[in-house]
Amino acid sequence: MARMTEFQSLLRGVARPQAGRLLVLSALAALSNVGVLALLNSAAGDPSMANGTRDLFLVVIMVAIYRIAQRAVMVGAAQEVEAVLHRTRLALLDRVLQIDLQALDTVGAGEILAVLTRHAQTISDSLTVLLVGVQSALLIVVVLLYIATLSLPAFLLTAAFIGVTLAVQHASGRMAQANLRSATAGEAGLFGILRDCLEGFKEVKMHRPRAQALLDALSGQAQAVAGAMGRLRRRTAEQFVFGQASLLIMLGAMVLLEPLVAPFTSSVLIRVTTSVLFVIGSVGLLVQSVPVLAQAENAAASIAGLRRQLDSLGPAATPAGAPAATPNAAFQELALEGLRFRYPTQGDEPGFAIGPLDVTVQRGEMVFVTGGNGSGKSTLLRLLSGLYHPGAGSIRLDQTAITADNQQAYRNMIAAVFGDFHLFRRLYVMPAGGAAQVQASLAAMDLAGKTALDEANRFTSLDLSAGQRRRLALALALLQDRPILVLDEVAADFDPGFRRHFYQDMLPALKQAGKTIIAASHDERYFHVADRILRLEDGRIHHINGAFA
Repeated sequence: MARMTEFQSLLRGVARPQAGRLLVLSALAALSNVGVLALLNSAAGDPSMANGTRDLFLVVIMVAIYRIAQRAVMVGAAQEVEAVLHRTRLALLDRVLQIDLQALDTVGAGEILAVLTRHAQTISDSLTVLLVGVQSALLIVVVLLYIATLSLPAFLLTAAFIGVTLAVQHASGRMAQANLRSATAGEAGLFGILRDCLEGFKEVKMHRPRAQALLDALSGQAQAVAGAMGRLRRRTAEQFVFGQASLLIMLGAMVLLEPLVAPFTSSVLIRVTTSVLFVIGSVGLLVQSVPVLAQAENAAASIAGLRRQLDSLGPAATPAGAPAATPNAAFQELALEGLRFRYPTQGDEPGFAIGPLDVTVQRGEMVFVTGGNGSGKSTLLRLLSGLYHPGAGSIRLDQTAITADNQQAYRNMIAAVFGDFHLFRRLYVMPAGGAAQVQASLAAMDLAGKTALDEANRFTSLDLSAGQRRRLALALALLQDRPILVLDEVAADFDPGFRRHFYQDMLPALKQAGKTIIAASHDERYFHVADRILRLEDGRIHHINGAFA
């Protein structure tokens, strides 16, 4: 048995009863088409037996059946495929949310976005053409059976021509897939360069040689994509022309050669010829669906490839709702014990490593993490927050070790603002105090009048300065009201007045409220507010104990 393609595997998600219903309706649509052909052939072949009013009424009935069945097939299939794609998107996104941050970096956000949007849309857009192809295949089968009732030699000749044509088209389509894969890979590179141009627009504008280099790279990549797409279009055109030429030759052979092999009446010849003309359009539509099927298969292969890649990135976290050991939110001690982590090797260079890390933080303690650039501060905070999975060692809350089973529950105890934070346009989770609490938090961050929450829980503006964006990120983190607060250089862009307020007023107030605060900072003039300083050098911790007077 031939191996199931990725596209066929994807469509297995269609419910079997619904698939059977669609197949029956497709067959009914094809039969109604052939019914019209048979009625017209009968009336044209023997006018004396024709009854114009009756036959016209039957034609109208057949057309009505076709219209109802065809519409039901198109709508039903569209709904089913969109439902399958919807489930696939949700399953992939759920799997993405289960993997570690490092694993996400390995896959790349661009590839995930391409699969969830462009590749899924390709399958959705190809649906109509593929449905027409399936309908055409059914119609061809039914018409061939009808031709067999008229003339067995005509049936064999027509079936042979159509079979050879479709076999050649299938082989050509498989070769075209290589061009399609090349074009798809080239487009990914092209999008990467375009992303650099747009996301690095300021830097590009400030450096003309860089802009020219980007243009040169873009031109070269675009030419490669254009070449691959050109080869794909040429092969598609060759497929179409070959199919049409084959059908014309078949028609000529039917009219000119078959009577020499198997003589029959002119009435039968007219009916056979009319049937062949009737089916030529369906064969053409079936041929046109071959490259579309190749595009859908390529998109489905990308989706399946991402799914396999995500599945290979270590064990999934415990699914939502499954029972798992929950760390105690009223913990007294957070401990890192022999924690180690290493980034993947880049070429011949080993990846940066930190550890072993052994440190204990008491509940309600305020700890600052400092060190030079590249010392491992951000990596430590990501490990501490459960975003990176340690290569060795463990994190412990009191006597509870943090494992894959309770890692999400542990993350739920932490509010964090990382250096590369993202501001969501919409507030997806409203705090217990509602919109009034949000507005109060914005005012506390001196953001009143800069942005606000509208009726749809969307912020009216995110067009803020760098310092204002960090203050908004901090406000949103504090609204979560979690026992552990992790901050990565959050005050880096604050103006001097607000920075002083942050260190001298806000952080002590949060500590007084019982929050455990772990913050990366370079602001040495405010180190005295911390209970302890952890200095990192080359991924190792050097303790500076005691509060500063």
